[in-house]
Amino acid sequence: MPAVVAATFLIMRSYTQERASLERDTVATARALMQAVDAELTGIRSALQILALSAHLESGDFAKFYAQAQEAVRATNGHNIVLTDPGGQQLMNTLRPFGEPLPRHGNPAQLQRVLETGRPVISDLFIGGVTRSLLIGVEVPVFFNGAPSYGLAMGIMPERLGEILQRQKIPSGWLLGIFDRAGTTIARTPSATRRPAATRAAARRSSMRPLVQLPMKTTSTATSRIACPGVSAM
Repeated sequence: MPAVVAATFLIMRSYTQERASLERDTVATARALMQAVDAELTGIRSALQILALSAHLESGDFAKFYAQAQEAVRATNGHNIVLTDPGGQQLMNTLRPFGEPLPRHGNPAQLQRVLETGRPVISDLFIGGVTRSLLIGVEVPVFFNGAPSYGLAMGIMPERLGEILQRQKIPSGWLLGIFDRAGTTIARTPSATRRPAATRAAARRSSMRPLVQLPMKTTSTATSRIACPGVSAM
């Protein structure tokens, strides 16, 4: 075998092995990010489901429930908690003093899904009715007599998920991102705190998932689905 052919073969074999190794690392990173985001959202969902069982809700004492919700926001490091009636009117929002007039639900489609299915929902990015800023919401139903009667939601700022990205140990030049179902960027590195704007066609086919993309010279992309429906990371 001519030396140049042997050298070319060895180079190609080395390149193939290196690329395979990089792709394995990419998939592993995507899965690790998926697990971290999933754990965050699952914790929020569980906290809301416990809060939805409050005796103050059952008795209609929204003032006492408001104080309980404020404690839950502090305990979970959430942005706010909102209680909404089936017509879409906010009854309580921890960002405003109790009893103050409130706007309607900032994401009525999300509320409708919660009440129709009786299951938790994680939203795409939307503009909050009180905050007037971009956020995602985790919302659970409040049941009375076995039927979904209210929506109980916690708002999450994109920066919170951006902090998860920043904690990931990734090589220089790699790109991590979290996208909603519409493909809108919720958070990304290296500028995870930038305001979300861009969309990715690759993020349109599932709920929120992570993207891990290698540097340009060895581009490889991996996506991984998150157990909590509604959010994806790449």
